[in-house]
Amino acid sequence: MISYSKEIVSNSYLILYPKPDLENAINQNPNLDKLLIEALNQITGKAMVTEGRVYGGRMYKLEPK
Repeated sequence: MISYSKEIVSNSYLILYPKPDLENAINQNPNLDKLLIEALNQITGKAMVTEGRVYGGRMYKLEPK
């Protein structure tokens, strides 16, 4: 899978990896990865606050499921 980010992730826990079936679909359809990135970018800050988990110090985390 192609990565479009130029950011450096210092903690591999923060990286999203596709499950094997999704990875195969991305490999068969080169435009699918762009559509997935666009969908992920549609997640708003409000969704993070209302749907995510809150940790001490008001750190918000959106769970994969």
